[in-house]
Amino acid sequence: MAKKTVPSAGEAASPRTDQAAHLFDEIASIAASAERAIYYGPLAHEIDGPGSAEHMHLHIDALRSAICRIGWMADLGAQALGRGVVRGGAEDWLLSPLFPRNGAEVSNG
Repeated sequence: MAKKTVPSAGEAASPRTDQAAHLFDEIASIAASAERAIYYGPLAHEIDGPGSAEHMHLHIDALRSAICRIGWMADLGAQALGRGVVRGGAEDWLLSPLFPRNGAEVSNG
């Protein structure tokens, strides 16, 4: 069985461990915010008032943004640990899917 080395309270964490801890804290914070947004979002309440379609689109866009930030940070952490990434860097996660990449044209549908 493999043994884990965990720094005790008096030992300093390595820079890599410190970075990973910050990434995990940020991922958990964003995930908690996204969970609250889903719970209290427009689907949890009546959404047939004026402007509700726009409100729904704004809500979905905010959730997509949070989820993409989580994915980017997870890929960043995995790459720092020598693991493979799911999508790649910030450009791959954070830019709109409509953003032209590598000179390719993008269609709107």
